[in-house]
Amino acid sequence: MYITENQLDKLKENNTESSLFMELEVMSTESERWNLYQGLNKNSFEKDIRKIQDFLFSFQIRDKKDIKKFLKQANETSLALFKRNKEFIMDYVRTKEMSAKDKINDLDLMIEAFVEEERYEDCALLVKIKNKVIKHYKKQKIKKL
Repeated sequence: MYITENQLDKLKENNTESSLFMELEVMSTESERWNLYQGLNKNSFEKDIRKIQDFLFSFQIRDKKDIKKFLKQANETSLALFKRNKEFIMDYVRTKEMSAKDKINDLDLMIEAFVEEERYEDCALLVKIKNKVIKHYKKQKIKKL
């Protein structure tokens, strides 16, 4: 994926305002990611590094296979976050950064992908999260009345 410097600056600005991240590092190759990883102070960041190292993956799209690979990695990353931390699930359910429709669509796409792989336990977790999203937004509508 190629973006201009202006697009990158706008992305940084929008996401900083949304509190999604405070800094963005562009790492286009495996060696750049590895160098960044090695440059971190391992004593003070070791726990955080362990938490995020599984989620670092390549985003080099050249053809349709690369898109499928990226989507698979993104789905696996989301699923791993949901499984590791119940607070992450609740943050996902409650966040105002995505609409209810977008969350449900996102979850439906993940469910569909995992059904194709016959990963029904993962589908069950995603269905539970989807139901929490629906319930959350129903409560929000009731509160507005």
